[in-house]
Amino acid sequence: MLYELIATVRPRTIAEVKDIAKTAGKLVLSNGGVIRGFTNWGVFALPKPLPNRSGQSNTPQSTPTSPSTSSSSQRAPKHTTGHYFIMRFDSSARAQHLLRKTWNSDPRLLRFSVVKMGDKLEDICDVGGRAEEWAGVEGAEGSAYMGGDDGGRMERGAVNDVLRDNRGSGGIGTEPGRRFAYAR
Repeated sequence: MLYELIATVRPRTIAEVKDIAKTAGKLVLSNGGVIRGFTNWGVFALPKPLPNRSGQSNTPQSTPTSPSTSSSSQRAPKHTTGHYFIMRFDSSARAQHLLRKTWNSDPRLLRFSVVKMGDKLEDICDVGGRAEEWAGVEGAEGSAYMGGDDGGRMERGAVNDVLRDNRGSGGIGTEPGRRFAYAR
């Protein structure tokens, strides 16, 4: 069966991302799978801040003996950016499950998702290893995209500004009189 793994890694070093990708590849290969390819999307803003799973700060702070960091009730800062990559692979459901089980305990990963792309030969024979269908799409490199008067180009963060501004008007694309339910 063909799977596509989309992973978001904390944005520290490229070596950390490579190590995670290598670990995933070795796990698939050791269980009789085949790696079709990797696509590095790079670092860009997360849709919403994610908690730091490792318990360590993602930015350098003062020494542990200083009063500002010695409080046990102080929370680690949240991640606002992540390094995204995609891995396409063929494997058994058992290998995919083992990959999920291994990665659930890895604190370097912010999020990941494994999607089954198909299991019949006619469905998966033409699928390449790279996620090239995103190569020419505005936003694939981390910038925001929405159609509009500006030719479809918006600055980073502009999507969030538009959504925030439209909360009172019912949201984008809603019918008159209907409103989105926003979590506050």
